[in-house]
Amino acid sequence: MPPLNNAAHFLTAYLTKDISRRAKCDPTIMNLAFGEPDFGPPEHLAGVIQQTHLNYNALVHALKGYEQSLGSRELRCEIARWYHRRYKYTVDPETEILITHGAVEAITLAILCSSDEGDTILISDPTYMLYSRAIKTLGRAAHPVVRTPGSEYPGMLGDRARSEHLIRPRGLVINSPENPTGYVLDGNDWQAVSNFATRHNLWVIHDEVYDSMAFVRQHVPARCVEGLGHRAILINSFSKKFGVPGLRIGWLCGPPEFVSCAAKLHDYYYLAVNMFSEAIALTLLGDVAVDVWLEKQSDLLKDRIDLVMQSLTEENGFLWTRPPFGAMFAFPNVSALWSMISTGKDEDVVCAGERVAEYLLKERKVAVIPGSIYGSQGNEHIRLTLCSGETTLRTAIDRIKTME
Repeated sequence: MPPLNNAAHFLTAYLTKDISRRAKCDPTIMNLAFGEPDFGPPEHLAGVIQQTHLNYNALVHALKGYEQSLGSRELRCEIARWYHRRYKYTVDPETEILITHGAVEAITLAILCSSDEGDTILISDPTYMLYSRAIKTLGRAAHPVVRTPGSEYPGMLGDRARSEHLIRPRGLVINSPENPTGYVLDGNDWQAVSNFATRHNLWVIHDEVYDSMAFVRQHVPARCVEGLGHRAILINSFSKKFGVPGLRIGWLCGPPEFVSCAAKLHDYYYLAVNMFSEAIALTLLGDVAVDVWLEKQSDLLKDRIDLVMQSLTEENGFLWTRPPFGAMFAFPNVSALWSMISTGKDEDVVCAGERVAEYLLKERKVAVIPGSIYGSQGNEHIRLTLCSGETTLRTAIDRIKTME
């Protein structure tokens, strides 16, 4: 057989999907591994979606045409209204927004358009594991920069020893609110990012898919930050905030020249997005009660995070060195928990998070993700996804708390 692409061939499996698949094969396992929200889409829109979109004429209309390069104009205008209503930020729907196949396509296009093959893209450690894999398979180099609890972005970007030896980094990827930690950048963080990006002439790719789930700190899109408007690209989607990951509709928002470049690649790589999904997305985002509904889901997630942090305490072996300020995840340090449950045969274990995740799955029937896949700073952590049903979450907590 002829050789395969090395970067793709030797790419590790998507661990969260693999663990979630194993959990779904056994109904007795409480699945806190994968982000498939139990809420959404909004119940009050069920009738509208059924009557307007789930009929033969609407389906045929969507199936028999190719969408234009930038995507639905109506949806782009609604996204522009979203930014203006929530953040007082004006976006031109004609030149600054591109509709994509979910946020993952938007991330791919952002990396491709902001860099050339062989260039370096900076990512924080810890952060969402997809970034480093995508950067690598696209022929770029992902360089992780350690972000320690407490100092966060000023500390991470202020470490000249970790930044100046790099050969012309082209971009910095930020996820806020963040998967897996739930971290949300504050004003000092954004100032550090702006100063750093200006000094090194970098693109800033801001994955803000959990924007409506910032419940401790206010979410700020990178393009709203002074000094970043002309060098920031926003990545967003409907999947998490509306509980519709199967819809596969997202968007990219950036300077006109950048969006024009991304639209050309979008045409050649993907041709068009699904107009049927776009129409449903427009109904969701254009709902007059959308902000109230989203706030309700954010409050629900905040309550679940409070429940987890109050239940899984230091007494149970959990340390909350990275408390979540948003998103739908909890990222506790479980090194003490591993010490409690270890038999003593694994004294040289470096990665407590992997051992605890394995133990919880096999012995307690609770599926979580080892934090090591998000970077070396996650080695002592596990990630719990809190968007599963209330019964699943409470049962999982009870099983963890009763470990001997």
